[in-house]
Amino acid sequence: MIDARSQRKSEYFSRPWKWDTMIKNVGRILQISAVDDHLIPVEEQRQVAQGLKLGKEYVELAQGGHFMKRKVPEIEALVQKWMDGFETMTMQH
Repeated sequence: MIDARSQRKSEYFSRPWKWDTMIKNVGRILQISAVDDHLIPVEEQRQVAQGLKLGKEYVELAQGGHFMKRKVPEIEALVQKWMDGFETMTMQH
């Protein structure tokens, strides 16, 4: 779980994940994470991907932090491919 005091106070991670409910309420999910995210540890991001059974719809980049830049070309390209029905995304380390 997240250790940062502000994250605990926000209660984003204070309850158990409801995987079945999330899967049921969403048609498709593309999760993009970064190993060097300073706000959400990559282990937590991987747990979310596993809980949501994302498989190929989970993409892990080596860099990118919390993706707080206005433009992130790698993400734009991934989202465009995903929207176009790209089905061969693989998890990258």
